[in-house]
Amino acid sequence: WCSRFFSPDRTKPNLLSFEFDRNSGIFALTFDEVIDVESVNFTKITVQKNISQKAQEFHVLSDGTVSASGVKPIYRFTLTIDDQNDIKRIDGLAKTISDTFLSLTSSTLDDMNKNSLTGIPPEEALRADAVQPDITPPVLTS
Repeated sequence: WCSRFFSPDRTKPNLLSFEFDRNSGIFALTFDEVIDVESVNFTKITVQKNISQKAQEFHVLSDGTVSASGVKPIYRFTLTIDDQNDIKRIDGLAKTISDTFLSLTSSTLDDMNKNSLTGIPPEEALRADAVQPDITPPVLTS
């Protein structure tokens, strides 16, 4: 093999599918390649009720944590408590697969070679493959 035949990776990562566990506030996102978890920008991810993004039927995430699920390239995106509560406040958002969609900009994340994600615009938002309901009863804290 000769180094002159080396071609750098210029392929953008793609989000293939996702599931949402409303009870734990975790999105499991499946990509077509390994991503750089340090590059994730949660503010570029929108949870939508449908692809039209009508007023008050979507929520832009603020922050969270990302970890590999053990089976790459599936990653666990854990939402903040504030984001979880904001999603629950919007009537009919992210309760079933028919009202759980994600849109992401190209600046949401990179792969390990700094290639930006192939964005998914709101009008082409990806529908969830599965949604687990919130089964935890509320607790009065103060």
